[in-house]
Amino acid sequence: TVGAYQVSSKSTNQFFFTKVDPNASGSSSVPYSTYFGGSSPSTGLVAGGGVAVDGSSNAYITGGTNFTDMPLLNAYQATNEGGFDVFVAKINPAGVTGTQLLYATYLGGSQDDIGYGIAVDTGGDAYVTGSTASTDFNVTGTTTTTSLQPTNHGGTDAFVAKLGIPCTTSCATTDVPLNYFTYLGGSGTDTATAITVDNTGGARITGLTNSADFPIVGSAVQTTYQGGLYDAFFARVDTLATCSPIGNPSCIPTSTTSYLGGNGTDIGTGISIDQQGSSYLTGETNSTNFPVLNAGQGTLNGPSDAFVTKLAPVLNLSMPTPNAVPLIVGMGSQVSFAYTIT
Repeated sequence: TVGAYQVSSKSTNQFFFTKVDPNASGSSSVPYSTYFGGSSPSTGLVAGGGVAVDGSSNAYITGGTNFTDMPLLNAYQATNEGGFDVFVAKINPAGVTGTQLLYATYLGGSQDDIGYGIAVDTGGDAYVTGSTASTDFNVTGTTTTTSLQPTNHGGTDAFVAKLGIPCTTSCATTDVPLNYFTYLGGSGTDTATAITVDNTGGARITGLTNSADFPIVGSAVQTTYQGGLYDAFFARVDTLATCSPIGNPSCIPTSTTSYLGGNGTDIGTGISIDQQGSSYLTGETNSTNFPVLNAGQGTLNGPSDAFVTKLAPVLNLSMPTPNAVPLIVGMGSQVSFAYTIT
């Protein structure tokens, strides 16, 4: 579209970002569309991809690329560290040409790293998930929280990265900060495909795993690998945790992970959350014993079916003895009782 950040393709493969207005028709239904990519090497590729939008209509995009000259601004990581690196950018499609890009950065290590999903919270922090084969993912900037899994456990692991907001006044640096990073996986192949975020800094992700030693913490629905090519998995990663490494006996887990699957191939591809804190997962399965409850369709109807799973939070309610005010009261006078339910 006129005024796009990048009006032409720089190579055979490029990212794109398009805004669609469903209330309009024809060319008016696409108020903004742009290429986004590099040119070196000429055989460069892009992979994965996800998009999220904040309350100010800024768009956040992610993916993976082996281009070494992606457009960068206020970058946490200014160079491709090797192979495919995750790429994250924040774009204001309403901005004038030259001001639309708010930040853009690589994320990754020496092996292949790809972003498949991105979410944004009400404060403007961006949460990215995907896959990484790097044992040296660039996490030099994370300082305030404790990673759930600080190291790659073998092969390809899922990951969660949380980017903050670049400083704009009285700053030592305007680079976008990396405020949280964790690997998540076992000795096999683990890939996160989708992410959402709750209102307490919890990144909720789903994806696929064939690791029999996928790390399980918290209140898991399934604690063991069920078989088949892959199981789906669910995780709520507490990005505000200060005492959370897997296996730390002094920590009460504030994160939750779980397998979700049966005897076939199960892949989680989408996740959402409601106001009560329940998680909704969807994906595909060919398992004849996929876990079902209150099901509209209780059996597999073909070679492969979709699935929808709702996971509710574990609730612990307590109500101590109420406080009476006043404690001593004469007949015919009023007294109030305050009940505190936690």
